Amino acid sequence: MIDYATKWSSLHPNTSQTTVFRRSVPLDPVDFTSTFRDTGLSQVFTGSRIRTGEGFNCNFLYRSTQNVPDIPLYSDKDNTLLGPLGEPGRDVNKHKVSHLMVVPNGSEGAIDFNLMLPSTSAEMDLLEKRMKVATKVTQLLKDNSPISECGPMVASKAEEKGLPLTTGIRDYFAHMIDTLPDSVRNGQPGYNLLKGDMDEFDDSATTLERINLAFGPETHLKMAIQPPTKNTQLVTHIHMFMVDDEQPVLEENYVDVGVIHDIKLDFLEDVPLVRTRTPPPPIGDTVDEENVALQRCPSSRNYAHRDD
Repeated sequence: MIDYATKWSSLHPNTSQTTVFRRSVPLDPVDFTSTFRDTGLSQVFTGSRIRTGEGFNCNFLYRSTQNVPDIPLYSDKDNTLLGPLGEPGRDVNKHKVSHLMVVPNGSEGAIDFNLMLPSTSAEMDLLEKRMKVATKVTQLLKDNSPISECGPMVASKAEEKGLPLTTGIRDYFAHMIDTLPDSVRNGQPGYNLLKGDMDEFDDSATTLERINLAFGPETHLKMAIQPPTKNTQLVTHIHMFMVDDEQPVLEENYVDVGVIHDIKLDFLEDVPLVRTRTPPPPIGDTVDEENVALQRCPSSRNYAHRDD
């Protein structure tokens, strides 16, 4: 994370992820290749699977966050929790159906590319809100709470599907998967729910049976992200998995969000970037969108930027 902070500072001195994101990432499925290169994001996101061309590309998830996704499970004014398309649980060998994601849904305000890059305090606030949402929805799923507790996106989808708001969230989740239109299930990136080699259910198990097992009493929540070397989507997204004592801890392809959060807090306390209103910044300093200079401490250990 120190290396990423140094890299980010060299590419975008005294400039937040939010500023670069809001001025660079389009909502249309256009070719992103030149912007990806010109902003230096190509030096940060180095995975071989990342796609920047027109159509389905590294900004697909961001575009989908600005609409009601195909499998929403919770939403509020800041974040959406959803079941991802593609092959959910691709990197785990048990409880694949439990693979969910939390993404920011606002069209303005704080947003970030990846949690391993340096954060402002507004971006830190968003991270903490997403962690709370993940914990909240996990408990809703364990309790099979009614979807009336799950926010406006779920209410909209339930009305579309003819489901009452008294429907349990597990039953709703299974129904959403089972009734995906063919255009979504067989499109790009598609949807294919596989069985892991450690799963306890047989091949004839229903989607609801898989969900009930994944969110049973023996499992607990694991929150993680993929680092920029493996990321294929540029908007920040927290992966959620339900794991048990047998389940690998995902160390090969993911980084624990709790660890990232603690490191960011340490750096906010150790070497913050302090925002100053007076005196005015020297000529040549970079100023963020709020027209307030961020005064950088000379240490290369700067990881988190304070903007308050």
